Amino acid sequence: MPLIKSAVKKMKQDRRRYAQNLRTKRAMRTATKAFENEPTFDSMRAAQSAIDTAAKKKVISKQAAARRIKHIARTAKESGVKIPSKKK
Repeated sequence: MPLIKSAVKKMKQDRRRYAQNLRTKRAMRTATKAFENEPTFDSMRAAQSAIDTAAKKKVISKQAAARRIKHIARTAKESGVKIPSKKK
């Protein structure tokens, strides 16, 4: 256990950030697994949103996020997920 005040504060910050990052990663994995188990448009949107959120919070890199989203899009196309058209 550190004795210096700034080191104690840094440990608290690191613990807090670690917990937040774990929640973000877990949400991303859960959404991705839900899409893999049952590929639907809603689950695809949820997975992509979770990945984008993780990249925005810098839990994963932008390139890793792009790669994962590309994989989800390819899987959706192969499984025949219908994307509803927007009506104006």
